[in-house]
Amino acid sequence: MVTTESPVATLVQRLESLKSLQTCPRAELEWLAEHGEFRRYAAGDVVLSTKEESREMIVMFSGRIVVYFGHGAGRRHSAESREGSITGLLPFSRLKSPPSDVLAEEETELIAIHRRLFPEMLHNCPVLVESLVHNMVDRARRFAAADWQDEKVMSLGRLAAGLAHELNNPAAAASSDATRLASALRDVGLSAHEFGLSTLDPAQRTLVLDAVDQCQGSNRSIVVSTAERMEAEDSVSEWLGRHDIADDVAMSLVDGGVPIETLDQLAGSLSAESLARAVRWVAASAAASNLATNVRRATQRMCDVVSAIRDFSHMDRAVVREPTDVAQGLADTINITRHGANASGVTLTLDIGPSLPKVAAVAADLNQVWSHLVGNAVYATAGDGEVDVRAMLDGHTVVVAVRDNGPGIPVHLQSRIFDPFFTTKPVGEGIGLGLDTVRRTVSDFGGEVEFESQPGRTEFRVRLPAVPAPS
Repeated sequence: MVTTESPVATLVQRLESLKSLQTCPRAELEWLAEHGEFRRYAAGDVVLSTKEESREMIVMFSGRIVVYFGHGAGRRHSAESREGSITGLLPFSRLKSPPSDVLAEEETELIAIHRRLFPEMLHNCPVLVESLVHNMVDRARRFAAADWQDEKVMSLGRLAAGLAHELNNPAAAASSDATRLASALRDVGLSAHEFGLSTLDPAQRTLVLDAVDQCQGSNRSIVVSTAERMEAEDSVSEWLGRHDIADDVAMSLVDGGVPIETLDQLAGSLSAESLARAVRWVAASAAASNLATNVRRATQRMCDVVSAIRDFSHMDRAVVREPTDVAQGLADTINITRHGANASGVTLTLDIGPSLPKVAAVAADLNQVWSHLVGNAVYATAGDGEVDVRAMLDGHTVVVAVRDNGPGIPVHLQSRIFDPFFTTKPVGEGIGLGLDTVRRTVSDFGGEVEFESQPGRTEFRVRLPAVPAPS
């Protein structure tokens, strides 16, 4: 950077040539020229470091300055200023520091006005100040739109990662079981053929067929512990050993839910040779039936996840504000978040009050609010935590509370958590737009968000006007 003295008349002439200042009286441009500091930057120079506090308003004469910032996957272009742009710290702006270094992309000339001169500028340059207010509103609108898009893209990335994980496990299980099912069906055919060679009376055949039907129709869904399963396999293996039948079918019989009592009935009615053939047929049928049930459950799980994603994102609906079911949105959010929470050692619970009315909102945007709040709570309690989500009616207001038992938000940071780009997460894990997005979205829908935090208990509460029930 090079700071040089430039004649006031020359600076005024250059200011007059800028389209953004053409409505300003010459007296105001002369004030800028007299109080501003003229600077020249070479390509690659840092105009303002992210570690520095923004203290100056900048009027661009020529060149280009750009703000870049990264989200963990390299740097991304954010915004740029060219000839005529008025940027940096503006009067009434809350800007503290840029989200990343401000760089000169090419040789750049500008004039900088320090913020200590703002009170004097407000008094001496009313037309300029009015223009700057509009400039600041437009800039805030652009950044808000960009921030919202960034947050939606990041949410989509997290959603895609969760979706891939949720679908991968059942898809892999379905593929594996489908492969094994072909082999199991061959075993069923061979076992049935061998059983057909047995000389049995009608009553004996009926007894065996009933056993096959029993295991094929069981579709067992009872969850047992590893110890209980091992005990059951030991009991069946012992029974098979007593009847001189190979115990390689023990697992299939247990998976098929074939009880020892049924096997005893077969043993009491059949000869040793017929019993061995019958048991192998029952076991093969049980294995095939169990694999088919696993495939059905796995594919149903994939359908359920895809359905939850569709309901969560409302991808098949127009983006309009309409009566929105808060209870369904929370249920979809919990359904999508639960696997990641469980993997992090966090227990999620959902409690929906009775007859919860709808609220006027864009469903997909409102679900992003729930996703941010629940995701933050899970992140804060990872390891061994609890996150409780409750929704209730308070008068004419729907209240959604997300509470966790994490370490809490430090008191000295509580006033900043809704600020854009403020985050306590490590670099690459967050850009500090989540809670700002929550605040803006809830405000857009006529609601408010508040929180209380102390070690062991943090609770965010979202309040939204309820849609009146039709008379």
